Amino acid sequence: MRLRVEASGWRLSAARGRPALKRAVREVEPALAQLRKAGVTATDGQVTLKGFTETWDLDAAHGYRIASHRYAFTFLVPFQGGDITVSQEVRADNRGVFTGRVTLPADAM
Repeated sequence: MRLRVEASGWRLSAARGRPALKRAVREVEPALAQLRKAGVTATDGQVTLKGFTETWDLDAAHGYRIASHRYAFTFLVPFQGGDITVSQEVRADNRGVFTGRVTLPADAM
């Protein structure tokens, strides 16, 4: 079973109040802070969500456990007559129970 959310065209100021866009807003904030320190003066009302997609694949045969999770977003930040593009894509796959062994390095104790 696949669950998917898509959104585009939202201003950052409006996206802050949308539960489905919380992750994208949280992830873009550090990049915006760096851009603003570097002199980019775009306000939250000017920054636009070009695209956002979040997908959850659930394994119906195993109690609807999460088989994979993906999200991707692109924000456009106006700057000097153009746009700075800030994008991120994250993918996580669950391939079952880990059967290996985890050990600390000898010098970690």
